[in-house]
Amino acid sequence: MSIRLALLSSAAALMPFASPAPLLAQAAQLQPAKANSVPVTAQPVDPPTAVTEQPVEEIVVRAQRGPNSVPGDAVPETTLDPVEITALGASNIAEVLAALGPRAGSGRGRGSGPPVILLNGRRISSFRDVQGLASEAILRVEIFPESTALQYGYSADQRVINFILRDNFRAITTEMSAGTAAEGEQSRGEIELGLLTIGAKGRLSINGEVSSQNSVTEAARGVRRATAPTSTEFRTLLPETRAAELGISYNRNFGKSMGATFDFRFDSNETQSLLGLAPTPAGLPAANTPIERTSKVDTSRAAVTVNGTTAGWQWTATGSADQTKSDTKTLSALTQPQTTNSTVSVFEAIYNTTGPLIDVPAGPIRGSFRIGYQDRQLDSQASRNGLITLTNLSRGDVTARGNLSIPVTSRRSGFGEKFGDLSFSVNSFYTDLSDFGGLQGGGLGVNWSPISTLRLSMAYDASEAAPSIQQLGNPVLVTPGSAVFDFQTGQTVLVNRTSGGNSGLKAESRADTTFSVNYSPAKFEGLDLTLSYAVNTSEDTIASFPLLTPALEAAYPRRFERNSAGVLTGIDQRPINYDSADSTIFRYGFSFSKGFGPQIGRGPGGAGGGFGGGFGGGPRPQAPAATTSSPQTGSGQRLTRPQGGSGQGTSTSQALTPPAGPTSQPSGQRPATGIPGGFGGGFGGRGGPPPSVFFGGGGFGGGGFGGGQGGQAGRWSLSIFHSIKLEDSIVLAPNLPKLDLLDGAAVDDGGGSRRHTVEFNGGWSYMGIGFRAFGEWRGENKIIASARGVPGATDLYFDDLFTVNLRGFLNFEARPNWVKKTPFLKGSRLILRVDNLTDSAQSVRDSAGNTPEAYQKALLAPRGRSVELSFRKQF
Repeated sequence: MSIRLALLSSAAALMPFASPAPLLAQAAQLQPAKANSVPVTAQPVDPPTAVTEQPVEEIVVRAQRGPNSVPGDAVPETTLDPVEITALGASNIAEVLAALGPRAGSGRGRGSGPPVILLNGRRISSFRDVQGLASEAILRVEIFPESTALQYGYSADQRVINFILRDNFRAITTEMSAGTAAEGEQSRGEIELGLLTIGAKGRLSINGEVSSQNSVTEAARGVRRATAPTSTEFRTLLPETRAAELGISYNRNFGKSMGATFDFRFDSNETQSLLGLAPTPAGLPAANTPIERTSKVDTSRAAVTVNGTTAGWQWTATGSADQTKSDTKTLSALTQPQTTNSTVSVFEAIYNTTGPLIDVPAGPIRGSFRIGYQDRQLDSQASRNGLITLTNLSRGDVTARGNLSIPVTSRRSGFGEKFGDLSFSVNSFYTDLSDFGGLQGGGLGVNWSPISTLRLSMAYDASEAAPSIQQLGNPVLVTPGSAVFDFQTGQTVLVNRTSGGNSGLKAESRADTTFSVNYSPAKFEGLDLTLSYAVNTSEDTIASFPLLTPALEAAYPRRFERNSAGVLTGIDQRPINYDSADSTIFRYGFSFSKGFGPQIGRGPGGAGGGFGGGFGGGPRPQAPAATTSSPQTGSGQRLTRPQGGSGQGTSTSQALTPPAGPTSQPSGQRPATGIPGGFGGGFGGRGGPPPSVFFGGGGFGGGGFGGGQGGQAGRWSLSIFHSIKLEDSIVLAPNLPKLDLLDGAAVDDGGGSRRHTVEFNGGWSYMGIGFRAFGEWRGENKIIASARGVPGATDLYFDDLFTVNLRGFLNFEARPNWVKKTPFLKGSRLILRVDNLTDSAQSVRDSAGNTPEAYQKALLAPRGRSVELSFRKQF
């Protein structure tokens, strides 16, 4: 696919939203939801009275974002309500995060890690402590820009995602999964069990999971080896794996302003693989004598988090202890066993606080301050050929970080409102490492919202970063028989590949500049347009060892071993420092979400019947009218969105939701009989889907599918983001020329850096049936090795690559007739997961048009297309 085609396809994707045709507005009359069991009697409705149109001023209805949102003036770029969360088809918080796709990605260029995760607007000790919480317990998801991370003591290179839970929820969730690959006879099984209860005094969650998968050999996938062709039966593409996880989290509230959370977790993972045939003393592979490798990693964790609010200041104190034990053994009948084991222990204490400092005409200046201490210990031992190597490293880390957010103009305060909302931020940090000394950094930011639907920001950050203790001291491990493409000879060879830590690594210096724009057109509700431009530079860049090319071998000759015939026999791939690295990335895209189908009534959040107590949240609302009347607006007057930067909600419907009636059932309790139109009443008489299926009223577990805002019966969404790398280059050493990763140079065997990447994520759901597709397209690239003038050196050409994954689900609650015939289906969901739907793999050709042995399809995509079916039931 050409560059022109990539740009045209991105532009075409935006065309549907550029139409000047007006949208048809629909609004339902708001009625108080009822959770009692008294049948609803139809009342005569007076005919509409003609209303004389009178010119009225625009009325703005503002709603506060509630105590569990991010404090201050931070405005979420995207907010997902319960209807949108259900449409994702996700089982837990981890799957919700994955389903967000490119919307959760960072536009800062360097920020490739996961986003910062908050729970009810608070810091958490670790994402692993909350990843298993059931998706039905989520009331709202808010996605904030990277600058919000400063408020919570993080650096501004990752987005912030706030998961807000329901006030009342109780459920036991089980899920069983079985999967297989289209080729290679690879199968996988998994069983999950979760308990979650949320109440006024706190929450308790217990999550357990066990999984296993069998191994797949190269022979099973048809891999061909020029050297030792019979070894493919004794070399695994996918190892045999067994894993188990257990997590317990207990939260307790002390009054309305303080709470504590205790987290405990244990994970265990074992793998077994084959590395080919063992060599004889003459160097030839021995028949039926494989090299076996077993590995086991056990991780345990305990953490306590205390948070509260004092005089308007939000504070969080966290203490945690983590330990990871890793043991690896490599052995065969002809060689001495090679063993490595390591223990990493981490003790950490962090205190973070944020709140208003002083008032200025545009509002309060907010400050955020964090201080933390971390002690990290690494003990490792490696044994090879009778030689034992011991490593003992320790690091003490004291870090202080501060951030000030200064408002200049504000529509909310009425100061300089003609200029919109303008604010500045300044941040800095200092880290004292026991083994590296002092590291420091800081940055400046400008945020401007000239109109409520448009937000612009600019940020500059400069910092220093030390290599991790694992990069410095991981035990040295030699993997025999690793397939490597040697550009110097144009052949694929089997070598001894060395991995582990490098004690000679230096600290890295970074400088990042980012510009971003976010626009949400008022006339296209649900549409968010995003654009970002990032320039990233670094010196002494810490990186994994690059791909073997003549340029790399010239820069690091001691990292390679060749025999007398010039055949490559060994490569040392422990991490290194580049002299420098520079990149410039332009990223733009959109996210759009829209409901369709009949309007569904709304009900009170967290109230309603229990699991067996009826899924109706009151009578179905009347058909949408052209205009609506309410005490807040009067007849025919238009509601406008809250203005950005005011700390207000993203939807006026929050301010208009009527309170629950006095007859609402307590969470988790069953009413005497079902609500008309609800499950307990047989879904009869009202027509259309039951309101609770789309969060119109009660739900299982006292809010599982119930409560919160109403919505339309169906929903579809689409996100497309196009990233263009304008520059991506490195300098390996001071005396070497710059390598252009976009034009022939490479640091990995995947074809170097791709100039164009398009990420997409979209889905559709209706009446409990839905699907979601996501994936990416990467442009073509090449590795030019012949430019070094090395005789026999060859070039490689990488075609563009398109991959797509599919998720489908069926909520049986939305199919009352099925549940009526088979009561076991109550609270159940069927989930289909298909990865690499098109069975795609990177296509690679050398200068002669042939595919090198190291780039066979089975080696690049060992699993190929895989299908998994899950059955989930909630009690």
